[in-house]
Amino acid sequence: MRLPDVLLECVTFLCVEKPPHDGSSYRYVGTAFFVSVPSSNVPNASYFYLVTAKHCIENAKSEGPLSVRVNTKEGKAQIIRLDPDWLYAEDERTDVAVLPLMPPMDHCSYKALSVSVFATQEFIEQKGVGIGDDLAVIGLFTMREGTQRNQPIARTGIIASMADERLQDHKSGEWYRAYLAEVRPIGGLSGSPVFVFLWPGRVYKNTLDLIGCSFGLLGMIRGHWDYKRFESLVDYTDEELRDVNMGIAIVTPAEDILGVINGEELVKQRRQSDKRILSQRAPTEDSAFSI
Repeated sequence: MRLPDVLLECVTFLCVEKPPHDGSSYRYVGTAFFVSVPSSNVPNASYFYLVTAKHCIENAKSEGPLSVRVNTKEGKAQIIRLDPDWLYAEDERTDVAVLPLMPPMDHCSYKALSVSVFATQEFIEQKGVGIGDDLAVIGLFTMREGTQRNQPIARTGIIASMADERLQDHKSGEWYRAYLAEVRPIGGLSGSPVFVFLWPGRVYKNTLDLIGCSFGLLGMIRGHWDYKRFESLVDYTDEELRDVNMGIAIVTPAEDILGVINGEELVKQRRQSDKRILSQRAPTEDSAFSI
């Protein structure tokens, strides 16, 4: 399937400086994407956020300040140092990080996903989204991030399991909600957006859907399952044991991302910004008409 350009252009790459930390070389550590939220009070105004997996932020802390590489309109890319004050969900089990960020659009080349395309529970029930529906994951391939500008790759697959039963985190032991997706995930895709595509001709609720294609943001890559391969041959050493990707990705639901974006802190920030904008646009007395 041909992916809409907006889905490719909303993705960007997270990076940290390599030694000697002089800004000459970077290591790319994960994927992020831009999301826009329309103002509730100011016409034609939107607020922009960078979204990624929380573990991408936490894992990078030991390597130094985190930056993002954003494509420019000149065909290059610009490194932007990120504010460390990311916002997380109140529930520590939720692997979501959100940061208000709007790189200058007169110089940078990117798109932001509107929250209107998020696959909420209402969307899923209305569209009959379920096992077997097509998916596309767009993000970083660490073996080729792009020499001049971000070059995201796409991986496709299907929904393998809905988020009906909670999964257990192997490190913390905590339980969390997630979809399972058969998309052959790889390192670097953490934080990547996962889109579900609904094609004409699909059957759900015993009904043949002939309406045009639609899509939604199902969620974001959290991780994947590995299978530890232990060979019994005496020639194998510990260093030769590998993690074999089982082809099943773990996807944080889009509603968990919305939970942070629509959380108390960011809603408060948007309201304050709305007030400033409206006060600047408010009419003032014109001395030319004074009596």
